[in-house]
Amino acid sequence: GVVAPGMIVNVKQSVVTAAYSTTVGAVYANIGNLAVSITPKSASNKILVMIDAKISHTPDSTVVRGRLIRETGGVTTAPYVGDAASNRPRSSTAQYKLSSGRAGTHDQGAAEPTFLDSPNTTSEITYKLYFRGSSGSYTYYINRRSSDDLFRGSTSLTLMEISG
Repeated sequence: GVVAPGMIVNVKQSVVTAAYSTTVGAVYANIGNLAVSITPKSASNKILVMIDAKISHTPDSTVVRGRLIRETGGVTTAPYVGDAASNRPRSSTAQYKLSSGRAGTHDQGAAEPTFLDSPNTTSEITYKLYFRGSSGSYTYYINRRSSDDLFRGSTSLTLMEISG
């Protein structure tokens, strides 16, 4: 068929419904294996990346930061982060102290970065969402609250290839 600029030519999605937790320090790490791969049909095509991640963290941490990661041909980049400023971590999204008002729990919040990427390749690309904490090691959660009560969530990473 005919493909015109702006048409969606491919869609890929990963959905994580299980609850995950891991201890992360001041380095970015993938929690819950949230990743999607796509092979663009043309180097001029763009990839719309949409993430809906439910995250929480232990009460003793103050912030969790998320970073969109792109891996192509063994090269890892972060195509959608804030500008460098002193020693501040460059992130795509962040959640700061979502306290439920009850000691020992933090509410679950959404990290929802959306980015139109121009990877300029026809090689396979894998997109991931990594998280990191502050200076110490804290526990971070996907799809549940730190106290694991009240509800469970779901997380998705969706890619739409758009013709150039």
